[in-house]
Amino acid sequence: MEIEVKVIKCPNCGAALAARDKSCGYCGSPVYITTFSDVLSMPLPKLNKYVGEYKKALESDPDSASVNESIAFCYLKLGFYDKALASFEKAIEENFGSPDLYFYAAVCCFGGKNPFLHKREVVDRAEQFLSAALSIERRPAYLYLMYYIRHNYFTRKFLNASPPARQFLDESIAAGITESDVEQIKKLLGDV
Repeated sequence: MEIEVKVIKCPNCGAALAARDKSCGYCGSPVYITTFSDVLSMPLPKLNKYVGEYKKALESDPDSASVNESIAFCYLKLGFYDKALASFEKAIEENFGSPDLYFYAAVCCFGGKNPFLHKREVVDRAEQFLSAALSIERRPAYLYLMYYIRHNYFTRKFLNASPPARQFLDESIAAGITESDVEQIKKLLGDV
């Protein structure tokens, strides 16, 4: 029985790689983007190369979780929140056990703006994604984002929410939230 090895191109340099490769053997760049920090300091020309290659890959395999996740992080970095959200949702369909996908989908719901500026439906949708992430793992950043949403939408509008914002803040502090996590969340939500 012959095993078929799918060949893909490096999103950065275009070298031929096997789909299982995590980084390019020629330029050292990651083949798939799996965290937001992978694109955080990526220069725009390189980011555009990645988007172009991922778009081509999606033409032949539109349901690829790894490509949808990768392009979602690229779109998020570029500020294309609607496209990022659609790609995160597509990745979730194939990889529903990854809490980061839900976390970043929640971030995308706000389109780079403070939760206070949105309608309740948007806040509810973001909280659904975030609740899914928290049901998988209670990471400090997830807890802080829930606090941030509850504080900026519910507390500032004098609305009741259960559990209250303060409970999520206390839990995020107890779980070890870092200043850089807080800064990144605020930056993603336009609160620089």
